[in-house]
Amino acid sequence: MKAGAAAFILTSGDLQGEEMAQIFVKALPRITRFLKNHAKPFIAKITKDGSVSLLFQ
Repeated sequence: MKAGAAAFILTSGDLQGEEMAQIFVKALPRITRFLKNHAKPFIAKITKDGSVSLLFQ
């Protein structure tokens, strides 16, 4: 948190690399919006359906 970084973590387990990539691509518009609306530092989660929500700030 001292570095002032933004971190996005995928909360679903047991996924192949291609599945993870598809989730991140699906979530990209939401990630972009999230970055515009939230001050750093923070940790946000991305769920399997591509939703993004704040975990810690």
